[in-house]
Amino acid sequence: MGASNMRTEPLGSTEDSASEDLTVPVVPSAQQIPLPATSFLNLPRELRDLIYSHLFEAVYTQSGRNLHLSIPPLDSGRNTAKAETSDRLAIMQASRRLWEEGSTILYGQHLFRFHVGSTSSNATFLTQRTANLMQDIEITLGPSKAPGSVRILQLFGTSQIPRKSCFIKLQFRKPELIDDNSIEALRQLTGFKVLTLEVDSPVVIRCRQSGAPIPWVSGLLAYIQVKVTPALGPSTFANGDGYRRLVFKPSDPRR
Repeated sequence: MGASNMRTEPLGSTEDSASEDLTVPVVPSAQQIPLPATSFLNLPRELRDLIYSHLFEAVYTQSGRNLHLSIPPLDSGRNTAKAETSDRLAIMQASRRLWEEGSTILYGQHLFRFHVGSTSSNATFLTQRTANLMQDIEITLGPSKAPGSVRILQLFGTSQIPRKSCFIKLQFRKPELIDDNSIEALRQLTGFKVLTLEVDSPVVIRCRQSGAPIPWVSGLLAYIQVKVTPALGPSTFANGDGYRRLVFKPSDPRR
């Protein structure tokens, strides 16, 4: 603070001429103090990350070729999925720096769900760039030869990027073997700490000739287990909630 902006007032008794006058500064009024310019980027990074986390908090689910959030919209008067998503993600479009900061929180700390099984639901919006940032994903695959089934698996199929969890549900309306291309795509999912494969299909089918029951789901999981174990390591067989699952730990150094 410059001397020209400072007033001084004497302290002490004026009757004591021998005493030395003491002075203290008088703070200028609020109108005279210039306020520093500030912006979101002036905040500490830790605080910005907390804001990103609060703003993006959701489970992101694919709907057709878009994503929607499983939380109420910011504005109760706008309840469409499109408006809700754009409201919360708009900050990332402000600048490259905000996109880079926000994307680490958006893609790295939230669950993304995808349903692939028809030409109208094939996750065409998902790019390799965004897939590389995702840590926790759930994928529901329809018929193994459906468009996009192999592609979405390939987007996450690399050991170069460590990831947290992947849950894959094979949802078949009728018994069918998983094709070789899908098996090979599953074999590439080596970067996840935990990889769970679940089969949602008729548990038991009948042999056409004899009518004898065949444990279809258990047989399909055993087939997948044989095919992918050399790449993903050993697995445990889980049977909970009425579903049958294989659980792998591909990136576990102890496997």
